[in-house]
Amino acid sequence: MKWLVVLCALVALSECLHRMPLIKQKSPRKSPLEHIKKYYPLADILEDGTEPLTNNDDVAGVTVAQQTFGIAQTEDSMDSMPCDGVLGLAFQSMAYDNVVPVFDNMIKQNLVSQKLFSIYLSSNEQQGSELIFGGYDGNHYTGQVTWIPLISETWYQVQMDSITINGETVACNGGCHAIIDSGTSLIIGPSQGIINLNSYVGSSEGSVNCQSIQNMPNVTFTLSGHAFTIPASAYVQNWGEDGCNTGFDSFGSGRGILDEIWILGDIFMRQYYSIFAVDAKMPLIRAKSPRKSPLDVVRKYYPNAEVFQAETDPLTNNYDMLYYGAVSIGNPGQSFTVQMDTGSSNLWVTSVYCTSQYCQNHNKFNPQQSSSFKWGSQDITINYGKGSMTGYLGIDNVQVAGVTVNQQTFGVAQTENDFSMQVDGIFGLAFQSIAADNVVPVFNNMVQQNLVSQQVFSLYLTGSEQQGSELIFGGVDESHYTGQITWIPLISESWYQVQMDSITINGQVVACSGGCHAIIDSGTSLIIGPGNGINNMNSYVGASGGQVNCQNIQNMPDVTFTLNGNAFSISASAYVLEYGNGCSTGFGSLGSGSGGIDQLWILGDVFMRQYYSIFDQSARSVGLAQAV
Repeated sequence: MKWLVVLCALVALSECLHRMPLIKQKSPRKSPLEHIKKYYPLADILEDGTEPLTNNDDVAGVTVAQQTFGIAQTEDSMDSMPCDGVLGLAFQSMAYDNVVPVFDNMIKQNLVSQKLFSIYLSSNEQQGSELIFGGYDGNHYTGQVTWIPLISETWYQVQMDSITINGETVACNGGCHAIIDSGTSLIIGPSQGIINLNSYVGSSEGSVNCQSIQNMPNVTFTLSGHAFTIPASAYVQNWGEDGCNTGFDSFGSGRGILDEIWILGDIFMRQYYSIFAVDAKMPLIRAKSPRKSPLDVVRKYYPNAEVFQAETDPLTNNYDMLYYGAVSIGNPGQSFTVQMDTGSSNLWVTSVYCTSQYCQNHNKFNPQQSSSFKWGSQDITINYGKGSMTGYLGIDNVQVAGVTVNQQTFGVAQTENDFSMQVDGIFGLAFQSIAADNVVPVFNNMVQQNLVSQQVFSLYLTGSEQQGSELIFGGVDESHYTGQITWIPLISESWYQVQMDSITINGQVVACSGGCHAIIDSGTSLIIGPGNGINNMNSYVGASGGQVNCQNIQNMPDVTFTLNGNAFSISASAYVLEYGNGCSTGFGSLGSGSGGIDQLWILGDVFMRQYYSIFDQSARSVGLAQAV
């Protein structure tokens, strides 16, 4: 997933950073019109009055092998450029002749430790501007991290909601697009928007009284719901004897998209340290799960619990679903499908040493075919309630979601018991505290190896047979949810377990009276709870033995789960599952038992499909937002 990051909180720096000092010089572009032609060379634009612009770039201290580049034979209107060429930093999708950009090759050749670069631009004639490949410098910024998703993998183009002064919208009313561009000096926009901006700040055709700067208002640019404010001292340029003018200029008026495009150049970037990051995104696919009943699910968490099976509906047509993704292990890589499971912590895959019936028809890892593999010092046993595996620990490089995790310890399965699943293994996403043999989970190593820019991953699960489910390592995709994210603190660093206050229907408590615990688990299909609570829920929604009339779904009530004081409601269209010849609720009973089982609920995929789920290990919390 591609993200633009601004206003970053302090984090530790990797030592493997490649710094490149930047020097301010004049730009070869003479007008804002030339800037918009950079993006839309064939656009039909009517030019207004314009201002000359200034800025420049340079290079770092790392060798990129076999880089394709342009050897100029002619240069038009570039004679005033003080440098010898241009180093493009945008995406390959817009590269001429589809040439792989320099930064892309840095990543492929493992020359940077993180898939990001950052730009710090100093003000006025100050020294110290720099471009860092592979990291960012905490000395250059303060405040919190704000992530702005890109609209596409072309330029660094984002959604801008509005431009406001003193709370009043003066431009970009109703939304527009903005490009973050280090190759543009000013803030450039459509003619009418620039006229409004200059008028509201008290400028006459861009000119201002230099003595009035301290009295001029701030200008706020709202990007994807986040406000970024620039004071007059930043957006007014002092030209000495020639006076002062605003750093806002127009590229004229155009047709279509040009009336909605803005360029946030160096005036903006000098105020906000800008980090251009690539985070890992992994598509997920639905398939059958090896677990056959709700009882199997609770044994995943409490394998030694004494549980008494109650009357339940097995829901075999819908219960046995899971979400899986692809990983590659070794050198050269061997490919496997793995269930992405927030309810466990180990990674393991079937191996060539496994001869049990449950290992058949799977891709099998062969250690002898990987030059980077080495054996660990321990064996491994994992019980999942329904199914178990035994084997030995191995160490190798794991590729997942486009990043390589070096020297990852994982399970090399030699036996698999009662695992009739379609996938080749399981990829645990919970905390290390519950990992078998205390193995460091894959995501923890991603964080330690600086492969993600935040200690966060998020899950978006689509319903029915829809495509588009995905797991994002290191970030959040705002296009997957609407409204605000609600953060729920975790009870412990084990599973993603939270406090649940009650389960209500039409305002009446039907289960979890007095409070209980709930686990957010992508490895469980249904909403699972104690027998009595599930029976009450089914009764209140009008289900008989879990079965419902498919024609009555629109008349069935919502069910509300209150987590740590926050209400999350699920409609009948979400909790009723259609299969074969009928319909049933997505509520499954784990029976009654001891040892905390009577207070345990599992909010599985039926819940997670309704709420985009963000797992923040650093803050020890789970974020939930209404999925779209």
